Amino acid sequence: MPTAFTTRSAVHGRRGVIGTSNYLATESGMRILRAGGNCVDAIISAAAVLNVVEPVASHVGGDTFAIHFDAATGVARAINSSGVAPAGLHAGLFDGAIPQRGFLVSTVPGQVAGWDALLSAHGTMSPAEVLADAIYYATEGFPVSRTLAGAIDANASVLTQFPSSATAFMPDGRPPAEGELLRQTDLAATLTRRASHHRFLAGEWRSAGCR
Repeated sequence: MPTAFTTRSAVHGRRGVIGTSNYLATESGMRILRAGGNCVDAIISAAAVLNVVEPVASHVGGDTFAIHFDAATGVARAINSSGVAPAGLHAGLFDGAIPQRGFLVSTVPGQVAGWDALLSAHGTMSPAEVLADAIYYATEGFPVSRTLAGAIDANASVLTQFPSSATAFMPDGRPPAEGELLRQTDLAATLTRRASHHRFLAGEWRSAGCR
């Protein structure tokens, strides 16, 4: 079988490597590594930036899944910090079909608990340090990507049904164009509150469903 050909060179490095779907998140993770942080610090920093710059795919109301491998001990630990459905939920509430949105299809957010579990067990930096870039982009704004501009435009009619969502993603009353700055002050305030704690939440590995 012929070898696949690509003009892109392989990545090599001695101090770590990180890849994400957005250059701002990748830069954030690399900045943490260069500042002396470890892979956990870098991953959380990048994930937090993705919450800001790719809200259609990642947000603080979501989940965290991770596998941490300690090369020194050979021990691998997995985190499943996914949200659970309310205890009182049952099929009869759905009237034959599960809706696309609303409280009935919401789960308990698990992402921040997963960050806490990882950082508490294996991180070397504080929440303030790893969330600094995400807070900056949420406060000062970031250039909207083509993908995000298209997603907001495609869902504009839905966003306008929820005033807080419309304010966050269509601050001028319209979907932002590619390259325009988008600020998310409410998200910045949420991340700042998280950063003010020595740990994200009071808990241990088991609080995030670690196995």
